[in-house]
Amino acid sequence: MEQLGLQPMKDLEYTHLEPTDDGKGMVDSDGKIWQPLNSKQKRFIREYLKGESATQAAIKAGYTKNRNAAKRQGSVLLNHNPVVRNHLIDQSIKLQERSQVNMDSHLSALYDLREEAKDTGQLSAAITAEVHRGKAGGLYVDRREVIQQQIQSMPKEEIIQRLEQLIQANFPKIIEAQVIQPIDQSKDQ
Repeated sequence: MEQLGLQPMKDLEYTHLEPTDDGKGMVDSDGKIWQPLNSKQKRFIREYLKGESATQAAIKAGYTKNRNAAKRQGSVLLNHNPVVRNHLIDQSIKLQERSQVNMDSHLSALYDLREEAKDTGQLSAAITAEVHRGKAGGLYVDRREVIQQQIQSMPKEEIIQRLEQLIQANFPKIIEAQVIQPIDQSKDQ
């Protein structure tokens, strides 16, 4: 979380909850029924994940503008509501996973995208995904030559000579061709 620029969160413990028989709530091990998250609770969680204190998150979620009441409300949400706490933990884990990019996950995601594109007949997208996998894996090297010298200040012969060098270095199997003067179309008309 710190690498996302967020403050470290208070250590929270996950509470095991089971769905109620009617599926409209959750029940804890003591048999207490908890309602699904409401919009204020969801907003509280979003604000808290942004790095706000529980007090500030409660104020921004619209519980109250009174600082003391917001402090109590934030504490209740974090410490006494397992639905809020569990959702906060789940979202925190998702944020941490999203912020971690490594070669294996990147290549795996590109592979999955390629396979999905192939399965749906989108060959261009599949090829693009595969090329990106190759680039990420270091199979392709993108080389560019940057010419620092201004071409306007070079004599024509030097430009031609340098172009020939670049062509030979980068495309050694080009067949030489004779340049023929273009036909002036205006004379035929």
